Amino acid sequence: MMENLYIQSKESKQERFNNFDMFFAFDNEQFSKGLEKLEVNSDEIVSIGMSGFIRKSDVSTFNEMMESFKDEHNKNMKNDDYVYHMFKYEMGNHEYIITYDDSEILDACDVDEHLFIADERLKEIYLKAKNHYLNEVDQ
Repeated sequence: MMENLYIQSKESKQERFNNFDMFFAFDNEQFSKGLEKLEVNSDEIVSIGMSGFIRKSDVSTFNEMMESFKDEHNKNMKNDDYVYHMFKYEMGNHEYIITYDDSEILDACDVDEHLFIADERLKEIYLKAKNHYLNEVDQ
């Protein structure tokens, strides 16, 4: 089987994200444990959203990591195989067989709908991925 660049990229990003010094807290006890884990007090951290927190001193490093994820994705978007697997994976991930919601898939893939509409290559790959996905699910 061919290497799936999209899955590799996703797993690599997830691993780098998971290994970043941060914590998630949904109650006071988790918050206290998170502060201990990072060896800081509450005025030395900043929220990254989704109940996640990092050290204020790590903000630029965190932002650089997130920016590198975007750059990597944009670079990979030039690779037809990456784009095909991305669309197909996210169709499965977002139960496209039930919703048939194209905008949800484009959103999950961080593809601007207006750019998509203007891009024949992306539309062609999307239709190919959609047909393969629906045929496999319909077996």
